[in-house]
Amino acid sequence: MTEVRFDPGEYRSMVDSAPDAMVIVDGDGRIVLVNRRACEVFGYADTELVGQPVEFLIPARFHDGHRRRRDAYRDQPHPRPMGSGLELFGRRKDGTEFPVEISLSPIASSRILIASAIRDVSDRKRIENELRLARESADSANRAKSQFLATASHDLRQPLQTLRLLNGALEDVIEVPELREILGHQAQAIGAMGNLLNSLLDISKLEAGVVKPAPADFDVQALMQGLRQEFESIARQKRILLTIEECSEYVHSDAILVGQVLRNLLANAIKFTESGSVSLRCIHAPDCLRMEVADTGVGIPADELTRIFEDFYQVQRGAARKAEGFGLGLSIVKRLAELLDLRVSVESPPRRGTRFTVDLPLATSRPRIQTPRPRPPGAVFDRPHAVLLVEDDAGLRFASRRWLAGRGLRVQATSGGAEAMAAIDQGFMPELVISDYHLGNGETGLEVLRQIRAVLGRPVPALMLSGDTSRIMREITQQEGIRLLNKPADPVEFLAEIRNLLG
Repeated sequence: MTEVRFDPGEYRSMVDSAPDAMVIVDGDGRIVLVNRRACEVFGYADTELVGQPVEFLIPARFHDGHRRRRDAYRDQPHPRPMGSGLELFGRRKDGTEFPVEISLSPIASSRILIASAIRDVSDRKRIENELRLARESADSANRAKSQFLATASHDLRQPLQTLRLLNGALEDVIEVPELREILGHQAQAIGAMGNLLNSLLDISKLEAGVVKPAPADFDVQALMQGLRQEFESIARQKRILLTIEECSEYVHSDAILVGQVLRNLLANAIKFTESGSVSLRCIHAPDCLRMEVADTGVGIPADELTRIFEDFYQVQRGAARKAEGFGLGLSIVKRLAELLDLRVSVESPPRRGTRFTVDLPLATSRPRIQTPRPRPPGAVFDRPHAVLLVEDDAGLRFASRRWLAGRGLRVQATSGGAEAMAAIDQGFMPELVISDYHLGNGETGLEVLRQIRAVLGRPVPALMLSGDTSRIMREITQQEGIRLLNKPADPVEFLAEIRNLLG
């Protein structure tokens, strides 16, 4: 093999052609050679640098530390190349400083020589800083959104809850047919307001990243039973046959969020089916459980299938048919499916209804999960059970007391912990505590309930009402053995929860 030889000029040219600044120092740390790029970066001529200590190129505050590191590297028995992990600041001739990244490597020679490859990383640091500031700004915006949503959720749900209960209380005492018809229309309007508020807050929470999935293995049958109880009366009112099949499979996902996906799909199916049937069933596939929501409704035109998951988009159904809903249900389905990494598909053959499918990953185990008790029917209690109401909002406290009394309950209404404890001290023995979670002056319904249970010496049943729909709230109440109901609560659901707790 022929040996390749270079003359000194060629060696110098190769060093000058290096893309990074090259500075070679001797054992005493003095510069013996610099390349053209080093002169460009630091702003010196090579004659101004040769013979200077290498610390000449860094700010004075780094001199002592750099000497120690340089001497320690030089004194190693067999120094090895050091990668680009050493970050310092360089100092130009005009005094400006800039971040640099340095790599060191010993040179085989009769004397100690160390080559330093120096890279100006100003652009990289600037980009990293911009990304950091952008991330901090986004985090700050998300925190602000979360705070706003928590406040809005509570403050907007309060008056809606008041309206619902006042409307229910009026229905108890008004017998004039014309006025009862007005109350019926008013109840529908209040329900529509509540549905829109829930949808808008759900969208906002998903966009803000507030909703965090908590995947776990769960029993699909328990979910199916809950959906059957929720929708069978709605379907019956429309004279639609609702079929929700049995399913003995276990899947791995977030049970609450999967329930919301199926709930929105069922609500849409019932809404847009004038006659016929709606069904929910599970189909066993090799690598997943496919949940199918099918209807015999009006269907979706082929040219609109790609748009139905957009915010506020409503399928055009002709001038004779008024648009229903707000066009947010399927948008929420899409966002939740993306959050849970679930595949959602839709088919709608002409004049043959619509079929949605959701693919759920199978569970790796079959945990023992207690199926919730079905809610008993009925609207009137057989005796005046003692109920302690804790609500700091005067309007909602009045509406709740009137509505609960109209159901045949004996109600003691209080605004907070002090009044609740005073009522117990005066001999009121509650069989059930109904409390708002966020009370005045930073007090919570959970704190009040703990005081009541401690004084009574027994775990009195409790129903917590809150506009906060976060998972944390559900986890807290579950740990304390409390039923949670989100505002604005539907009066029928409110009553069913009370009947369950009073047994």
